[in-house]
Amino acid sequence: MAAPLRLRLMYAVLRAVFGYGLLVWVYLAVNSLSHPETVGQQVTHFLPWPTEGQTALGCFVLSAASFFLLRVRSHRPRWEG
Repeated sequence: MAAPLRLRLMYAVLRAVFGYGLLVWVYLAVNSLSHPETVGQQVTHFLPWPTEGQTALGCFVLSAASFFLLRVRSHRPRWEG
């Protein structure tokens, strides 16, 4: 039996948040290794907030939370088959 549309949409959003959040975090982590002086600089030229470091932290937290939610939902105990 197929999952309802709302549930499939939620999974798609969680997977997108996980994937893109992880990609942005990896990019900023590599950037902070090669250019450590830019970690405290703003991400865009339009707003003074967030900085690169804050963005990396936020992306990591969002990615970890979405991964956790995806794994919790897909986990099935052995005795349920």
